[in-house]
Amino acid sequence: MTGKPARRIFNGAAITGMGATSALGWGTEALWAGIEQGRDGIDVIGRFDTSGFRVHVGAVVPGVDDGPWSDVSERTRTLSRDFIVAAAREAWSHARLQERPVSASRVGVVLGTGIVDAKRPSQGLVRALAETVGAQGPCIAVTTACSSSTGALGIALDLLDEEVDVVLAGGLDVLTPWIFVGFYTLGALSEQKCAPFSFPIGTTMGEGAGVMVLERIETATGRGVDPVAYLSGYGLSADGFHETSPDPTGSGVQRAIASAIADAGLRAVDVGYVNAHGTGTANNDVPEWLGISRVLGVDIPVSSIKGHIGHAQGAAGILEAIVTVLGMRREVVPPTLHFTGKRPLGPDDPVAGATPRRLVVEHAVSTNSAFGGANAAVVLSSSGVPPRARPASRIRVAGVGVVFPHGSPFEDPSCAADPRSGSPEPSPDVMLSSVLPRADPR
Repeated sequence: MTGKPARRIFNGAAITGMGATSALGWGTEALWAGIEQGRDGIDVIGRFDTSGFRVHVGAVVPGVDDGPWSDVSERTRTLSRDFIVAAAREAWSHARLQERPVSASRVGVVLGTGIVDAKRPSQGLVRALAETVGAQGPCIAVTTACSSSTGALGIALDLLDEEVDVVLAGGLDVLTPWIFVGFYTLGALSEQKCAPFSFPIGTTMGEGAGVMVLERIETATGRGVDPVAYLSGYGLSADGFHETSPDPTGSGVQRAIASAIADAGLRAVDVGYVNAHGTGTANNDVPEWLGISRVLGVDIPVSSIKGHIGHAQGAAGILEAIVTVLGMRREVVPPTLHFTGKRPLGPDDPVAGATPRRLVVEHAVSTNSAFGGANAAVVLSSSGVPPRARPASRIRVAGVGVVFPHGSPFEDPSCAADPRSGSPEPSPDVMLSSVLPRADPR
């Protein structure tokens, strides 16, 4: 292959529909009403026994608990499907796709979630979402813990760039006893309601689901649908610092945000607001602010809605992106609820208060971070960004490392290429049948 990679003209995606299920209620109207009225969905957990712990509060979707669960896996599977289907139907209707449809083969689905165990496979939820709207395009599951749905938005943007015309992108998660105990064991939970960037330190676990309908801008125009906002760019990064703690310098957050802004073809000065991950924990809030401030300066307004809906895990990013868009359309930004005073190394302007602040924002960043150092950020815009060239990058495989139950096929040290050497020598062919004689190579 010769010549330079093709350059494609790209100007982001139109957001034409949104749907949500959260601790503030079912639907985007219920979600925004709680934000606007300064209410939270945090209360004493009733679905499982917390008497053996110091923490008893959580943020659960109202109207779904019928006392303690007898079968946690089955109940979680049912709620997962209920949450995401409700959000998807709302988003699909909002986008008027039932009235002005597109070809089913040109509709994709990208779903982010932390639900990965064998009894609740994430791909099954993706299929349920696709079946709900009749999507027959690419269906992808993203599992990067608490940044899953933000990463899903980014992958959806790439699909629109090359593969499909419409993508349903979002995420979901359910508050289970295992999630609660896991975060409790890490010392991450607050005994009181979550107060990001303030006191007491700690987070409140939550749940929910959110979906955005993203379209090529020309597709939305052709359907005669007005976008509610635009997804202009995204960025991903990895800390590789610790299994559960982010890089304390905030460098991963910094790289993700800077990449998202560059992907949108914007400058840092174009961004007027940040909806932060803002979990309320010491390990998150300080490095996150360090990363944000290095890209966007110390005067940028930064808030977190986890004081309203708790930490919705894999759904956190999509719900926060939806709230950001809802605020931009009303020319306000959401507050950081329960803020009582600034912690050291916290945002200078956390939008403290109980109700949204009047502020016209043309471009906002929504960012999330997760276990394993997985950071994701998106740029949301009230108007479309100028078209820009997006170069197609070539990827070269410089080396392969594989470990099988029967050993490694690369036992010869000469097969282990140094990726820094730039050596064009191809790796040797490997016959999988010689390593796993009883395995299907597919």
